[in-house]
Amino acid sequence: MKQIIIEDNSVLEKLFRHNRRYEEKITNEIQKHLLSMIKEKAYKIKTVGYKYEDKKIYK
Repeated sequence: MKQIIIEDNSVLEKLFRHNRRYEEKITNEIQKHLLSMIKEKAYKIKTVGYKYEDKKIYK
């Protein structure tokens, strides 16, 4: 099973700053649907050339 790690970044911080009440729901929806979105649009996924804890990073 693949593990999804979503680290804090400026885009998410801005989104959550404007939607504090929904932060947990948004995060859960991302976790729930991200793998299927990746499978559907795999051609858009690219590596960034770096690793995090010996794992490739994709964007």
